[in-house]
Amino acid sequence: MNKLVLLIIAGFFGFIGAAQAATCTTSGGGGSMFTLTVSSNAACISGDNDAGAGGFFASNPLLFGLSGWTLADKNDGGGNGNILFGGSSGAPVNGATSGSWSIGSYSGYSNVLIALKAGSGFGAFLLDVTSLSGLWSSSKDLSHASIWYTGTPSVPSVPVPAAGLLLLGGLGMFGAMRRRKT
Repeated sequence: MNKLVLLIIAGFFGFIGAAQAATCTTSGGGGSMFTLTVSSNAACISGDNDAGAGGFFASNPLLFGLSGWTLADKNDGGGNGNILFGGSSGAPVNGATSGSWSIGSYSGYSNVLIALKAGSGFGAFLLDVTSLSGLWSSSKDLSHASIWYTGTPSVPSVPVPAAGLLLLGGLGMFGAMRRRKT
């Protein structure tokens, strides 16, 4: 049975929740079709998706209306480690045509994509950053998968009242320790 049909059936019966799936196909040379759940935005691009010389991301492309994409993780090594595939079972497997993926945490980033490379192109999928896992498929054997992000992480601020209480508590501890010494 076609893998895309299996993904649709699984979604219908609730195995993957209310997640949507995006599909795209690369052009030329027999093209590759890619599908990723928990994404509603997909772009299929012919060529290599690497950040190195000649790779798509090396030219600082505008993708999903955003530029400045940075490699966070690659299932066969590489990236800066800011966002990681979720352990050995979370990364798509090279040579496979379907499976699951997971990400440990988005670390405060709001623009994250997964790129699936197979054949002469790759599919880029903008993620719904509230979802940490999903399913993927490719019409050809996967060469590699990678996570990309743009922007800087939003760091939650500590509310002033809580910070003030922590400061007062620390000062109180120092006072008590000093009083005990004398």
